[in-house]
Amino acid sequence: MRGTMLGRVAIGPGLVILAALFLLVSCQTASLKNAASHSSNNGILAFRFVSNGPGPIAFRDPWDFAIIEEITSGETFTLADVTDGLSRSALYVGSVPPGQYRLSSFEGTISNATGTPNESFGRFDVQAGRITYLGSIVEVVTGPRIAVLTTHRTSYLTYDPTPIAEGLPDVLNALYPGLSGVALQPDSYLAWREEHVPPVISRGFYDEVRDGSLGLLAPTELSDGRIAFGTLLGQIRFWHPDQGWSRADIGVNRAVEAIVEIVPGALLVGGEMGMLRISPDMGKAWAQIKAPIPYGVVRDIHKMPDGGIYLTHYRGTQFTLLRSDVNLNDWQVVQSFQFAAPGRFYGSTPQRLRTHRVGSLLLTTLPQSRLAVYDTSTGTSDVRDMPGPVSRARASRDGKLRGIFERFIVWNPYLSADGGATWETDTISRSSHMPAFRGDTHGAALEMESGLTEGRTFLIRTDDGGKTWQRGPRMPNPFLTWIEFSDDGTLIYASDQLGDFYYSRDAGETWKHDPVPSLLIDLLGY
Repeated sequence: MRGTMLGRVAIGPGLVILAALFLLVSCQTASLKNAASHSSNNGILAFRFVSNGPGPIAFRDPWDFAIIEEITSGETFTLADVTDGLSRSALYVGSVPPGQYRLSSFEGTISNATGTPNESFGRFDVQAGRITYLGSIVEVVTGPRIAVLTTHRTSYLTYDPTPIAEGLPDVLNALYPGLSGVALQPDSYLAWREEHVPPVISRGFYDEVRDGSLGLLAPTELSDGRIAFGTLLGQIRFWHPDQGWSRADIGVNRAVEAIVEIVPGALLVGGEMGMLRISPDMGKAWAQIKAPIPYGVVRDIHKMPDGGIYLTHYRGTQFTLLRSDVNLNDWQVVQSFQFAAPGRFYGSTPQRLRTHRVGSLLLTTLPQSRLAVYDTSTGTSDVRDMPGPVSRARASRDGKLRGIFERFIVWNPYLSADGGATWETDTISRSSHMPAFRGDTHGAALEMESGLTEGRTFLIRTDDGGKTWQRGPRMPNPFLTWIEFSDDGTLIYASDQLGDFYYSRDAGETWKHDPVPSLLIDLLGY
């Protein structure tokens, strides 16, 4: 099935954007020519696909392959996604013969589905010895907020008319070692054929989509009292209880997975394709930081008591922990592990590996029920057993690591008070999200309860360090998944990680609704 029409989308008062429709239908993947191996007679094609919708917040959207068609000959080629399950977007790279091409479809193996762009959605050239980089193609998903994977959906595509190739040379060098006969300099890259780009879906719509970047990822409280959140499309959201929402653009379209304030006023962020950028002025200006990491995912960044900045990096089946001082110019590998491929799902939840801080320890949940432990005070490294594969985990201010683990085919809660050396059954229910603590004794969590017609979420609280929990008020949004106390303990926040946000000044008895302002959120009903 191929889309043959364009759809009108009202983006704001008096502004109507014409956007390319994107149809999703169940389909079998055809037998196509593979574009993986490189020939000197070919050119290199690369582009990313990002879904600005609920899917990548919960788990990866399913597009494993992109199909392109040479317009004159009708030949089709398949490009594989070269990222891991830890990435929230797909990156397609391939070597194809010279010609003029268009996007034919996107194919998923898990969903057994095909997404078909409208035929007028752009054209691009491939030339021998040249790189064609199309930047990021962004899907704006329509439909219900909880419909993460469906058998049919209509959505809208747009793309960056001025793509930034930061990180791409590292990708190409990793995929094609010793690549010769190809100009790697970004200023020599080919891009979209401008005469085939409908002007109404270029800069205007792309900017609207990026401004509406979804996600409240990597929440971090800053020295000026604001909380910073990462998003899917390279935006940072800031929230302050008295000033509301503001945002900053990091300058590249990458999911922001980690944020840390390395010194007052200076933000360091990390994310996809080895993205590592710094702002000395709380997000007004940004610069790239070079570190000895390939194009995987910078997953977590921590500033530790020893004065070091530690970042967690994943690529393929390799986990690496690196350290630098605050000058960020001397990165050293301090811990590294090889593990079996994590895949994209842990049962019904994704394997999003995380590094948690407990005192001077950095604890990283790995596949195969393993916990990597690094003591920043002594420089010693260890690997320990967890109770089972982890569904979700979190370290809190009471110095404990808690998680929901699979044990004997059942998901159960466990906690460790000694950095993973020993584990005990936790008192929190398996249907609860991980708790936050204000100190050693007072904590709060969100507990899900399924009803006959709708799910419900309640606040539960403890005043004895988690030995017992008492149910509090019902939360106004049943989809809330994250809760945290402010550093001074006077506020408590809750979010669904998409853009719905609540806060309370009375320990959770009453909640004020303050969602992220976004034209796209209002438009699509998120």
